[in-house]
Amino acid sequence: MFKKIALVLVCVFSCVFTLSGCSLFPLDTYTYLNQVVVAFDYPTSAGDSKNIKIVKKDVIEAYNNYKSTLEQSGYSGKQALDQMIQLLINKQVILAETENLITKNKIVVTDNMLNEMWNQTYKAVVKNLAEFEAEVIKSWNLHVPSELETEEDDENIYYEPYEKQAELVKVENEWKIRTFNTAIEPTEPLSYERDKEIETIFQAVNDRVDASNVLKEAFKRYNKLLKSNEQGMGLSDKADEIFEREIARIYNNIKENKLISLYSEYYEVKNGYSIISVNEVLNYISAQMLASYSQYTIDSVAYENDILSTRENVWYVMDDDYFYVSHILISYSDEQKQDLKDAEELYKSKGITYEAYQNYKAKLANSAVVKEYGVDTNLTPAQLLTNLRADLSGKTDAVDKINIFNDYLYKYSGDNGNKNKMFEYIVGTEKSKMVEEFNESARALYDNGNGKLGDTSEMTATEYGVHLLFYIEPVTNAFTITNPNSFSLATSNMEELDEIVNTINTTKLSQMYERTIFDYVYEKLITDSFAEFENMNLSILKADLNILIYNNNYADLF
Repeated sequence: MFKKIALVLVCVFSCVFTLSGCSLFPLDTYTYLNQVVVAFDYPTSAGDSKNIKIVKKDVIEAYNNYKSTLEQSGYSGKQALDQMIQLLINKQVILAETENLITKNKIVVTDNMLNEMWNQTYKAVVKNLAEFEAEVIKSWNLHVPSELETEEDDENIYYEPYEKQAELVKVENEWKIRTFNTAIEPTEPLSYERDKEIETIFQAVNDRVDASNVLKEAFKRYNKLLKSNEQGMGLSDKADEIFEREIARIYNNIKENKLISLYSEYYEVKNGYSIISVNEVLNYISAQMLASYSQYTIDSVAYENDILSTRENVWYVMDDDYFYVSHILISYSDEQKQDLKDAEELYKSKGITYEAYQNYKAKLANSAVVKEYGVDTNLTPAQLLTNLRADLSGKTDAVDKINIFNDYLYKYSGDNGNKNKMFEYIVGTEKSKMVEEFNESARALYDNGNGKLGDTSEMTATEYGVHLLFYIEPVTNAFTITNPNSFSLATSNMEELDEIVNTINTTKLSQMYERTIFDYVYEKLITDSFAEFENMNLSILKADLNILIYNNNYADLF
């Protein structure tokens, strides 16, 4: 378990902690906080060494933020602190090694990356300041909008084209995985003057603050908290210097996170090709398929539950009783949902007839408000369905149909559960976890296996709103297991291998999204493989280091 969380925790240590507030352990005096817990020298590419220290404050902050993660992994008390310290050591070793690789030009930090880091820092500072601005607006009993929000928070979900990490290529009669990590981006000019980014960001924030009494008060409160957090550290208490240190702290966290990311990317690739082999991909798929086949052969109940709820875990489909559908949901308002519930209760208590109840449901469905990216339109659900069908009419190409429906889906649907997802909703010919009205419309589209991709349902009203269903395809396997004792996708027969590779490279997890079987498996393998490599590589990097851990300097924390 520890190996699996190691790299994750090393990376998240570098995330930006917006505001300090968690205090599991006391943070009082400069001397107390700066007791050295770990010290070691790390060799640099210049031939000398860099002295690295981890102080008590580092341990306390890391533990406060990731105590729950460690506990979920089975660690507590001294054991958890010991593991945390090892993770902090690993982080510092990775950062020092990354700096060496940068010096040797094996890893390049581009101007584009610097722009990204500096802009993220500015946005993080403004976001923190906006929290205090909201506090001031509330405490002063004002009714004014935020001056820091240059753009309103957009809660809409937009289509996100899948970005492939790697591709399968045939090189001299051998299949390899070529990565895209080495792609060269167009160079952008630097957003800030090099080595003066902290001052520039401070000035940009200060310019905004000076324009408003509310922001001046927010800045004052932000600085007050920062000053409190630095109490006993012997640092300057000038407001400008305190705030510049905050900017530097956030920038350093973002920079460390980026360096660790570059380190992982560097070791994922060798001469432009991934450290993952095609055979590893094929063996992984084979093993997962056989595991599903073996489990579901003896446990049909688990199969039925998994395929309807956790499709990503079902590597082998045991029958042809399930199919994919998507839908656009025109959501009811909270008031309409309550009206529908009241009408249902009235019908159940025989206050109205079944016919009157059905008429009310139809009327309510027609009054549902179609929203485009969250904004009310003049369209009715019936008009939206008519427009969708008109756009789909005459289209024979599957990609054209999917693109048209996706356009409507992301614009108009109030259900975010099937946007940018690996798998669409699944309905069975007999079983389903969807509401019954949805199931009836979906099965009508399935039409005993005769449904065609792009077929649409009539308006379907449920307790959630009005659904416009879109039929996709049956749930099937990319490969068939005829004999589990001899099943394997890895083969030395080049003709068979070409066909298998082509299948995993072109078969999408969902017709509605671009990720293929290969993409999905590669992402899983590169994460697991790098975690294993990272632990092995860290052992090598730390082998000759004289790492001193001063147990007495953190003994009071457990």
